[in-house]
Amino acid sequence: MKNTVIGLTGPTGAGKGAVAAVFESLGAFVIDCDSVAREVVCPGEPALTELVDAFGREILLDDGSLDRKRLAELAFATGEGTATLNGITHPHIRRRLSETINRVSAEHEYIVLDAPTLFESGVCDMCGVTVAVTADDRVRLERIMERDGLTKEQALRRMSAQQDNRWYAERCDIAIANDGDFAALQSLAADAFDKIKSMKGIDCNG
Repeated sequence: MKNTVIGLTGPTGAGKGAVAAVFESLGAFVIDCDSVAREVVCPGEPALTELVDAFGREILLDDGSLDRKRLAELAFATGEGTATLNGITHPHIRRRLSETINRVSAEHEYIVLDAPTLFESGVCDMCGVTVAVTADDRVRLERIMERDGLTKEQALRRMSAQQDNRWYAERCDIAIANDGDFAALQSLAADAFDKIKSMKGIDCNG
């Protein structure tokens, strides 16, 4: 069986998770890259040891697990710190993703990598086709506030930390504009999945 690995990305509040759910209902196997990113820094994992070597034991909680808030404070304080964090974690994430793809490829023709940082992490190199889910900023703002219980100011700060819709759409093979209701999104996602299935010679590059 030839597998198609689909990279799914987009800014927060755009509805990427809903599209992933539609793809899954149509037979795709979905891998949550955020979950994988959390797994690779669990106690006992090599990535956690490397992070401690780079940032010090102060990034650990009393039980030996990662203090994500403290790591973020240290890593994102400088460009060098951010580069160090990414340089440590991204290879481990890609390796774990590759292992999972290989494990499920015999049973699933279409494998979705649900990845907010698809391009920034280099995970896009593992994909044969990429899909961006975007939405109007006003719509995203309302969704984020309702979903996460944030104030308008908090939601806007979260949005400003990411690239805009155009950045995602220009880099992906397919773009889904999720500005309507869920029924409309289901239809758009199903159309996108049909388009992916019609593409010939699109396979995993990783």
